Amino acid sequence: ATSRDLGFAVSGNWESPSHGSFSLDATVFQSSSNLPGQEDASGGTATLWQRNLHMRDGWRANNGVGVLNSPVPVILRDQYRFFLPSASLLGASTEWLGNQNGLQLQAAAGQAGVLNGRRVPGFDAGDGQLIAAGVQRALSAEWSGALSVLQATDIDPDSSLVGPEDANSVMAGTAWQGRFSRLQLNALSSDEGLGIWADAHTRRGRYTHNYGAFHLDPSLSWGGLAVNSDASGGYYRLGYDHARWMWNAGIDHIQSVTGDSFEGQYASAFARYQASGTLGY
Repeated sequence: ATSRDLGFAVSGNWESPSHGSFSLDATVFQSSSNLPGQEDASGGTATLWQRNLHMRDGWRANNGVGVLNSPVPVILRDQYRFFLPSASLLGASTEWLGNQNGLQLQAAAGQAGVLNGRRVPGFDAGDGQLIAAGVQRALSAEWSGALSVLQATDIDPDSSLVGPEDANSVMAGTAWQGRFSRLQLNALSSDEGLGIWADAHTRRGRYTHNYGAFHLDPSLSWGGLAVNSDASGGYYRLGYDHARWMWNAGIDHIQSVTGDSFEGQYASAFARYQASGTLGY
């Protein structure tokens, strides 16, 4: 039994004096195999980006076309305990950044699909559409807020693609940033239910504390993509980082909302000691 992958990838970047920077990433591949469960395939991807385009009144724009991922505002994307999956699409995306109040505007639309390929990435286009939009803004010196929407429509439920299903989802978050601590509150609403969670972070000297609580309804999703669901509880993490020592430990307490999934405590720990400039344990 043998398999063979032939692939070609090209990328380039051009900095222009008045239209920002342009980048192109493209791949093409062909795979053949007589292994059980594997079929011959061919495909590829192509993405063209224009970034850091300066506009009037201090606005900057980032625009993309080709195979892209659905955009999410920064404070909703950079999550500590939970995260939103990114939906792949063949279409266009735009992002506008203002120089006042940390304003961030995002939008994307295109044909839904999934990334494929064994060694060289490709894209399998489905028959449905994805529409995404988001906004983020600083509300004060300490507070900021964000809202994001992802809609998947006309997805074939009998398709072999493992991707989004027909669904509408909305997520909102607000974050408070102090001198030593940060708190973020999140709410995710989908056709299947509601999820709410809070994440906090405190830095005291060499120690970092991460802690929070969550309640996630069963079958919760983000635009038809699976996320953590059917769970409620809380967590705590303690980390230490100084000189040669770095360690952390944490514990989660989880209860099933329906009583049909995992319940109990989950603990983990990690430690590293840098014995010398070239050896660590």
